[in-house]
Amino acid sequence: MREFFLLLLLALAGCDMTSPQDVRDKLVQVMGIGGTQASVPELGNATAFEGGITWHESWHAQTNGTMLRIWSALPRTAGQIPCLLWTPASMAWKLGGRLGLEDKEQMELFAQAGVGVVAFDVPGAWEDNATLDDLGAELDRHMEAQGGVKTGRSVLDFVLARIPQVDPDRIWAAGEGPAATLALLLAQADHRVRAVVAFDPVTDMAAYAQSEEMGFLFHLRPQLKDFLLTRSPWAGLDRLRCPVLLYHDTFSHAGNFSSLEVFYMECLRYQKDVTMVDTLDVDPVHAGLGLRTSRALAWFKKNGRRS
Repeated sequence: MREFFLLLLLALAGCDMTSPQDVRDKLVQVMGIGGTQASVPELGNATAFEGGITWHESWHAQTNGTMLRIWSALPRTAGQIPCLLWTPASMAWKLGGRLGLEDKEQMELFAQAGVGVVAFDVPGAWEDNATLDDLGAELDRHMEAQGGVKTGRSVLDFVLARIPQVDPDRIWAAGEGPAATLALLLAQADHRVRAVVAFDPVTDMAAYAQSEEMGFLFHLRPQLKDFLLTRSPWAGLDRLRCPVLLYHDTFSHAGNFSSLEVFYMECLRYQKDVTMVDTLDVDPVHAGLGLRTSRALAWFKKNGRRS
């Protein structure tokens, strides 16, 4: 009954709610109803980094009893700041990912340019010496977390609750490879994400499920194959309402261009705020990271605000 009266009040107030997801997001924003987690972790103590950046590490308790890290790199600047949700680079090798040095370097580049960056572990990563039981349990966590979408939505709750200087109309998401796919899925599931830069996302989930690396995982958890097929970014294109930049890196992902181009053309059927960039054959170790960051940052600042 309380939700009914809240919805009535929201409608009278002129709130634009064109889908059930919009309704849920508005209720979470106004009253905290239906959040993705019961508790929001604290931001944690600040550590001063070079370039006027403050660094925070938080630990996010999951419903299954595990703990995931959240890293926040915040620029020291007056007024509201944009916030970029960053998904782990290590997802390129595993279903989930734990934050590492490459993520830290990328976060610092964005933060030095005045953008707050919040990165988070994604369930589905395992240690190289993991036992079969440990590996199976991590696969279960990955599926329970909806491939990281549930985790990302709870991190969004954390950002809005613990970092008051973040502008809620400039919350962005980015990632590379499978992490980029997660960024797209998160934007489809939660319209608090205002823009996405996806570096070589996996768009052909059927081919991904047929890869050699997946065969052993399917032996441990046969249901994983069907689960992966449900995580296709194609399925929710009608819910992908924010601007999107699809970034193809020829050096790192030469074979991914064809499927990504088809995905790009399909995105255009639903909205016009989709851009695709095909880079030169440049080794990211030498030039790609800074170039890619600056190009993504320029695009975010131009396209990443909801009017």
